[in-house]
Amino acid sequence: MGVLYNDMGNDKKALEYYKKSCESYKMQNVSENDLLLANLYHNMGSLYYENEYNKTALKYFRKAFKICNNNSTLPSLLLSATLYTDVSGIYQDNEDFVNALAQLQHTFDIQKRILPSNHFRIAATYNNIGSVYLCKGDYKKALENFEIALDIGLKSLPDDHEHIQTYCENIKLAKEKIE
Repeated sequence: MGVLYNDMGNDKKALEYYKKSCESYKMQNVSENDLLLANLYHNMGSLYYENEYNKTALKYFRKAFKICNNNSTLPSLLLSATLYTDVSGIYQDNEDFVNALAQLQHTFDIQKRILPSNHFRIAATYNNIGSVYLCKGDYKKALENFEIALDIGLKSLPDDHEHIQTYCENIKLAKEKIE
């Protein structure tokens, strides 16, 4: 239900249902290392992040990380990569570009181990790295990463996919900043 309310834009109800789900899992003696709990914590952290409650978001992301670190399954690794990306966004929002890039490097390291080199998630990570460099004012590195994102994206996504459009727009923006 939480995901449904989240998709409908009702963050308050979504959060309420995520919390109820966590309580329900705990009452059922579900292991504290259950990946379902990690996903719930991630969803709650994402809601807090979207509403600019970064400290609370980090608290829930850390809870999810703790569970993921006790699992070595593919879904756990994918969630860890997503969590690193989300934490990177918080650092980027705070203009802590060094830590933002470090988090994205963790994302990239996980993705390189478990995904094919032309996977769309790797393209998204290059785009995110480019965005950090763009915010940092390093437009050449931003452009380089946006171009890699586009190259991978064109191999893994339909030409009319919204990510392809985003990568093209980011390339244009970086080129404008360089000129």
